[in-house]
Amino acid sequence: MSAHVRLFLLGAALLTMAGCIAETEFRCPDGLQEVVRYELFFGLDHADGLSVSPEEWDAFVADTITPRFPQGLSMFDVRGQWQRPDGIIERENTMMVMLAHPPPTQAGMVLVDEISREYQRRFGQDPVFRSVSQNECVGLFAE
Repeated sequence: MSAHVRLFLLGAALLTMAGCIAETEFRCPDGLQEVVRYELFFGLDHADGLSVSPEEWDAFVADTITPRFPQGLSMFDVRGQWQRPDGIIERENTMMVMLAHPPPTQAGMVLVDEISREYQRRFGQDPVFRSVSQNECVGLFAE
């Protein structure tokens, strides 16, 4: 992991911890439930120049992500970039998946880790970048 990524993650962790210290009891508004939001970023380009095909991606979602998060998920095509240790900026087609799971955070992380490991195994990809946000509220609007 590059020094820049480590610094980013350390900074994010410190901000999260600072927010937890100042946080009073968290409650969602009526009609919404608390969840932890997980965002996973899957690079789609292999080192050998090939890319994960749409069919391969769909199969991965169907047999790896959906069974762990059957309540639903959102997927976004994004264009990612990161800096290699030698300073070169790499750009890559990326699929972002947004997931929600009831607290505690660790319960959802177990599933996220399983998904990440399978992606690395199946496609020989670099580590999956993950982001976790706590104290999120979700629910359907209905009058």
